[in-house]
Amino acid sequence: MDLVDAGTAAVLATYEYGPFGNTLVAPDPPADTNPIRFPTKPAEAARLPGSAAGPDLYYYGRRYYSPGLGRWTSRDPIGEDGGINLQAFVRNSALGSFDAVGLYGYNTSLTDSNDVETRFSNSRPIWRTCSGRTVRVGDIALVKAYVDANLTTPAGWVEPFITDASGAIPGGLPGGQIGELRNPTYLGAGIVMRFTPSASCCPCVHSGWQQRMVAPTPGPDYAYRETASAYDFPGTIYPLATAGSATHTYALEFVCDGEVRASVSWGYTTTITYPHGAATTASATVDLFVSY
Repeated sequence: MDLVDAGTAAVLATYEYGPFGNTLVAPDPPADTNPIRFPTKPAEAARLPGSAAGPDLYYYGRRYYSPGLGRWTSRDPIGEDGGINLQAFVRNSALGSFDAVGLYGYNTSLTDSNDVETRFSNSRPIWRTCSGRTVRVGDIALVKAYVDANLTTPAGWVEPFITDASGAIPGGLPGGQIGELRNPTYLGAGIVMRFTPSASCCPCVHSGWQQRMVAPTPGPDYAYRETASAYDFPGTIYPLATAGSATHTYALEFVCDGEVRASVSWGYTTTITYPHGAATTASATVDLFVSY
């Protein structure tokens, strides 16, 4: 990782890190004076006893993380609701996960020709501050995910993804997008996130979801929708103009009474190949990734 001068694009310093963020290479100043390091969080000058030279603590907003120890320096504020290891960093999967504020980390991926997956069990608690107290107002969870990499998808296979438990299609889903999803030559991926409120002295009066695209073109994707479940299933209709790979990344945000209380990072990569140089022999793969 390089520290670059924004004005001249000159490399001022180069860092190398271990899998949990422990500094392997950090040259003399200006590297030591740069406060933003491995996790894009501010490095603290305070060091734990026996740690190597250089800042050893990163402040995530709710807890301090020690890359030297590979764990948080304090217990999870929600106790065992966040897992039995109260100081584990992103479930000991630092290379494939992230934790925005020091409260949780969950990630999953899905790669298949056609698949609608519902076997997810990880939820994330949602907190807010009321009258000087931090209270839990509910949980968000990934409840459905799908990938479609089949260039001739069988009819009807996506219905379990776009329908609810009663077999109905939830209101608010764009009809045109549903039509694309049902197209046999559709390629793409999608998720369903759900908010479940809990008994609380300070519930969310209004709650819903909004989304922005992170890559390839940053910007708003869809505006706030007041609903418990967020459905999205971007993709494309085959045939594409050229073979190759494309990745789309999104930030799906849960909003409670006008405040963003959680962000889900998710996206998919579509790869098209023409093994024999002709569109009729094309093959596709789709990889879905979700972290929250």
